[in-house]
Amino acid sequence: MDDKMKETLTHIIKTGGAVLLCAAGILFILYLLSIPFDIYIIYWIYDYVVEKIGDVSGLNQNLLKASVLIALIPLLWVIPNLIRGNHKKEARAAVILYFSLFFFATYYFSRDINFSRSAGKALKYYAITPEGVKFFDKAGVDPLYGIALKPVTPDSIKNLRLLQKGEFKAVDPTQANLFNPVTGDPQVWYFRHEDGRYQFFNKPGYHPVNGEALSPITKQIYADWKKKVEAEEKRQAEERRIAEEKRKIAERNFVKNGDFANRHDNWEKKIGDVSQGASTAEIISLPSSKSGRALHLKHEGNGFIQFSQVLDIESIDMTFSASFQMKSHEGMIMGFTGTGIAQIGLFYLDAEGNALGETVLLNYQKNPFADTGLIGVPKREGDSYKKHYIEINDQKFRQDFRFQLKSEIEDHLHGMDMALVKKIAILIWCGANHHQAGSELWIADIGLRKQMPQ
Repeated sequence: MDDKMKETLTHIIKTGGAVLLCAAGILFILYLLSIPFDIYIIYWIYDYVVEKIGDVSGLNQNLLKASVLIALIPLLWVIPNLIRGNHKKEARAAVILYFSLFFFATYYFSRDINFSRSAGKALKYYAITPEGVKFFDKAGVDPLYGIALKPVTPDSIKNLRLLQKGEFKAVDPTQANLFNPVTGDPQVWYFRHEDGRYQFFNKPGYHPVNGEALSPITKQIYADWKKKVEAEEKRQAEERRIAEEKRKIAERNFVKNGDFANRHDNWEKKIGDVSQGASTAEIISLPSSKSGRALHLKHEGNGFIQFSQVLDIESIDMTFSASFQMKSHEGMIMGFTGTGIAQIGLFYLDAEGNALGETVLLNYQKNPFADTGLIGVPKREGDSYKKHYIEINDQKFRQDFRFQLKSEIEDHLHGMDMALVKKIAILIWCGANHHQAGSELWIADIGLRKQMPQ
């Protein structure tokens, strides 16, 4: 085959191909013209609805397409009747119904959607108002507060949704999930005060007192807070230990059987001349006392009855306490028949038991002539640098009466060297100096305890 023949054949093929292409195009146009107009409209609606609803709903495309196709079947009747036929009103009403259904569907599927699925475009705008976060579907301003709306962003939406949920409140980090277990994002926000204290909150925002911005928690912040908490717990534990030691010291009673739970045990009893007077010593119920018990002493006539106990002490920094009631009476002729005497005495002794001084709680009937200067009239021994009397002349019940030994010595017993005091003798005494006189004493809850360290 020569070159001229090849050239002729190539020209025929090119010309024939163009003719075939034109013929195919003409045939396709004729095919399209043969399709009814309403099919074009239905296809365009179908394509638009699938795209829009699919973008906001995220539904399976096959399910969505099938649902839309089924829903559009009535359009085969509606579209032809919009222009021609006897059912124009019904067809137009159906069109309005379709529009309504479309808008309802897009609202329903987009109400909780913040971004379009296809392009990631923001679909919501927000404003942080005094009432909380408000979301809107269009840009603009909040109609109540006039705050300019901002489009949501992937970074802001997490905090915005947190602000929408529940009440803003302080939280205990030990009881809260600090980080999201799925994303690792912080779920607690904090504020650090100038003194180093931390406060934690369940939402982002501002401190409710000082208005300072809160910060999201970090591992380092949590570690620092934990370290401070452990140090504070250690400090509080030490304070509790010291307080417990103080309590034990305060509760330790050097007086043995001071509540008379074991009757007269640990108390030494002594009576005067057995040929004179009469005494009663009994343990009775006394509801007004802490223990509910008391020692009741009663004496009539000359003589006395006493109970005593000697205690070794470690320091003069101690407090004496007791609940008691005293009373006494004289004989039939006032001023000439003596008096009864009830007393509670504390005697300060050195290591060998020698008396250094004393404090005496005393009840007696003062002779009416004691201050007249008459010779021979009995008088109470006066106070001295080593002896202090505390007169209890009424008959009232004294609940938890107490005084500090060191203060008592410093204020009233100036002739004593308190450094020498190593023992305390407690004396409970009822007696009289006339056969017609008498005295009575109720005493409970006797205590001698160390003062609590400051």
